Amino acid sequence: MDRRLQILSLFNFLFLVAQSFRYGITARARTVTVTHKTGDGRYHPGRSDEFYFKLFGSKANTAEHLCRANRSRSAVGSCSFEDSAKIGRLQGIRIRNAGNDFWAFVSIEVEIDGTTKGTWDGYRGVFKFKNAFVGFKKVPDEDELDNLILEPPMQDSPGYCTAGMRMTGFGCQQCGENTFSGQGATTCTSCPEGMVSAAGSTSEGDCHYEQYPTCDCWTAECGYCSKLDCTVKQDFLDTDHGIEVQVHSQLTWKKFSSIVLYDQDGKTIGKLQWNIGRLYLTGCIQCWTPPALRKAVVKGGKTSWTFSIKGKEIEIKIGGKSRYKRSLVGECAKAYGKVKRFAFSNADCSNAFTYVSKEMELGDKVTATCSGTCN
Repeated sequence: MDRRLQILSLFNFLFLVAQSFRYGITARARTVTVTHKTGDGRYHPGRSDEFYFKLFGSKANTAEHLCRANRSRSAVGSCSFEDSAKIGRLQGIRIRNAGNDFWAFVSIEVEIDGTTKGTWDGYRGVFKFKNAFVGFKKVPDEDELDNLILEPPMQDSPGYCTAGMRMTGFGCQQCGENTFSGQGATTCTSCPEGMVSAAGSTSEGDCHYEQYPTCDCWTAECGYCSKLDCTVKQDFLDTDHGIEVQVHSQLTWKKFSSIVLYDQDGKTIGKLQWNIGRLYLTGCIQCWTPPALRKAVVKGGKTSWTFSIKGKEIEIKIGGKSRYKRSLVGECAKAYGKVKRFAFSNADCSNAFTYVSKEMELGDKVTATCSGTCN
């Protein structure tokens, strides 16, 4: 009887051992060795003790490990660490710079238990407090590298990334410009048509229309507001957005700033003009600047008004709140209903208008720098 119990106990023990290996309950630590070569440039060397390495595999990722190694100019350095993760096929390695130094490397080799699992040759720099990623299964193109992740999935959960990121085969990757993503996203969503956003945006609320300076057309180069390449083409009667101008410039009681309004052929229909004391629309509006707008003038004579012209309506806002609104009727509505172009006169670079690409066509001289005058 005792003999039978001993045999049964042995079988139970062997069964438990087999099960533990099958389900990964007992994991053997593997020795990972990373060998790299530092570039030969003047600023390529990096510190020996500020870089953390993490391997990404087809089945799992390793933990992050400090890699102390020689990173002097043109040096070949290496470090080793142990990790029990069963990563499957090696796909890539992420390098995190925990210091305020820079390091550039030109080759990397990864060995696991003495066997080479991945090699890479090229050039990669790791800026202070940033990360770099090297892929072994598929090397990302240069556009992908600009946005490659600098952080692992949250809690190393498969497919889980912070907002502004998306999950890829290499881990989390930052969403590019003009896109956004929420927490846990696997794809990046494009901003609505005509809108832009910075890389890493986290919601549609980060998308916005581009802002261009109010290039002054009252110059010899623009023929004193007579040349069409200094104007913006837009159909006022077929617009969802209209003209929106943010005024931050210094205003006076004498000098007027103007939005010049043209017909299709570039003939001037009229001007919307303003200063601290008066507001004009040629032939249609002539009034004192409303008190609420005059009070918006702050120290130095600068204001923060927002003009908008949409269809037959003119509105001025302060801090998003409407302070003046006027609808055009009769002959005024008829005349200004023909507006197809606009430009700015006696404006400066501190003011800006909202560029809606699907509605507007910029003249050649209407640029982000106003042809070099607004650097």
